[in-house]
Amino acid sequence: MTAIAPRWAGYTAALFGLEYAVAKAVMAARGELGVPGHPAPPEAAARFDGDIVTAQLGNAALGLVMAALALALVHRWGRRIPAALLAAGAGAALLGGIAGALVVATSLTGLREDHGQWGIDSLALGVAPLAAWAVLTARAVRVAGMPRLRLRAGPVVATACAAYGALKLHWALGGELLMRQSPLPHDALQDMLAREPGSVATHWASVALALVGIALALRPGLPRPLAVWLPALIGGLMIARAGWGLASDVNVLVGDADAGYPAGWDLGLWSPFFAAWGTAWIMLARNGRAQPSARPRRRAFSSAARAASPSGAPRPK
Repeated sequence: MTAIAPRWAGYTAALFGLEYAVAKAVMAARGELGVPGHPAPPEAAARFDGDIVTAQLGNAALGLVMAALALALVHRWGRRIPAALLAAGAGAALLGGIAGALVVATSLTGLREDHGQWGIDSLALGVAPLAAWAVLTARAVRVAGMPRLRLRAGPVVATACAAYGALKLHWALGGELLMRQSPLPHDALQDMLAREPGSVATHWASVALALVGIALALRPGLPRPLAVWLPALIGGLMIARAGWGLASDVNVLVGDADAGYPAGWDLGLWSPFFAAWGTAWIMLARNGRAQPSARPRRRAFSSAARAASPSGAPRPK
């Protein structure tokens, strides 16, 4: 039984995980926030809710868990752990590393005010293991069974369409669940809350589009433009919306910009939802490419029928 991922990736990720654990253990012994060489200023410690030592020891334990996870992905004993659990852990480590590097980068560029807590060395330590974690995540996801996920793209898309359509129907009928948390400008949100005719009409239009999306996702044998091109376009637009929202939300949360909408809700709910929904649409388009279209089958059937009929026999010369 072979390892899941190459050893260089596992050892690299484990090394940086151990470095993070040691750094946090040192800061726990000092009773300070931050990392060695870049402690948090006293005012940050004064605003911190909770015990600093306990928090830093928890971070150190997290570093040890990340190191153990990386080693599990490159040693045979890791095969005893469920593949889905390894894939989820690797993905979480990758996303956490990206988020941490982003925090340091925004601090160094001035988008985030934290009194110069971080340095270039902090950014290097955060970015260095990302490639290794990306390789580990990709291999772990592949072993966990991505081909089966591709086969379920239709139900996933239909479920997301149904959930979004149900929320829009709720709004169209007068409900306000998650309405105030919508990533919309203040004026547009006020129009929705006031049930302006234009806003209500957009809700009903969204319900209709959700029903169309369910039909596209669950009906097999559609022409190629509907089975491949349209899902790919929808998925691309949704992923682009998620990426734009993520960048805008981070800029608002770590900088001085004012979005006029609850950026935290968009970062934690709406952008991930559209990213997952768009990915499912892309997977559905890939499934459509793998399936033969209905038109060639009709031509083949017609040719076979003509060949079998007397009228389809070739004329003698």
